[in-house]
Amino acid sequence: MDIDPSYIYLAVWFVIALVVFKRACKGGFFNKYSFHPLPEIRAIDLLRGFGGYIFMAAIFVPFVFVRFVLHNKNGKISTLSNIEILTMHACIVAGCFLACLCAYLCLTTEMRRRLWNTTEVSSWHNFRLGMVSWFLIYPVMMIASQLLAHIVNYIFPHPWIEQDMLQNLRQAMSYKMLFTIMVFLTVTLVPLTEEFLFRGLLQSWFRRRMGRFLAIGTTSIVFALVHYSPVMGYANIELMGAIFLLSCVLGYLYERQRSLWASLGLHSFFNFMTIIFIVFQ
Repeated sequence: MDIDPSYIYLAVWFVIALVVFKRACKGGFFNKYSFHPLPEIRAIDLLRGFGGYIFMAAIFVPFVFVRFVLHNKNGKISTLSNIEILTMHACIVAGCFLACLCAYLCLTTEMRRRLWNTTEVSSWHNFRLGMVSWFLIYPVMMIASQLLAHIVNYIFPHPWIEQDMLQNLRQAMSYKMLFTIMVFLTVTLVPLTEEFLFRGLLQSWFRRRMGRFLAIGTTSIVFALVHYSPVMGYANIELMGAIFLLSCVLGYLYERQRSLWASLGLHSFFNFMTIIFIVFQ
């Protein structure tokens, strides 16, 4: 009897997950931690952060491309080329980062300090802990995504569709300079923007109004919904399930270490390893 290779793949990741989870428990990753104050994020801070993010991603950058790129010399609308589409995505990432930077600078000095470190643990230690956490969350994500893929495909048969970000990176590999820029953006500006918005602002705001696990879970639901892609159809269930798990670990790291350096380390390293898998696949 032939065995579906996906089940072997799933079994391998299950074994890896058990080994890593055991090591994490022995290393004290899930031990109780002392409480340190979070920044007192206000509703206006959320509005500045998410408002600027949405404005850049959905209004300003697309408008600039429609106004100055889509129109040819005769004033007629032309279609975007592949490299122009990729360039627009890169500009959206840069624009969202600038919007979040403005929102960050509007915070008080004490609020900014509490975002990055409220303990005596060094920034590098927190960042490194986040990187090492990749070995814990990635196997779990692979198991969850494979299980969800089988279940969803059984109920709603559909073709496999790759995530937008991965498609963009694959297409950008044909343009060395653009690919280098997109790698830089994916490993640095994307994690910085998302960690500031979702952990630094949103989770901190929720945390002062509800318990830590509820705050992490609620933030993770929002984080997963933001990554919804209309073109992926039912494949969104698999994608959003995996992203929800990733966000829970990102939230736990921020809650545990009281530092964005920890969640940023995991987020940056996760994106970096994803690029490595794409390049050598």
